[in-house]
Amino acid sequence: MKVIQRASVGEIRLVSTSPAVGGVPETRIVVYPPADEESRKLTEAFAASMIR
Repeated sequence: MKVIQRASVGEIRLVSTSPAVGGVPETRIVVYPPADEESRKLTEAFAASMIR
């Protein structure tokens, strides 16, 4: 689990997943989706604050 702190929304908990990129050996992409519903809401609030 990865925890990030943002002044605008507080603590966001994320999990990591690392799927392989098809057709490219030894290449992966890391994705950090929210770990729980509260973190999902905070992620949406943070993203919305970035586009204002």
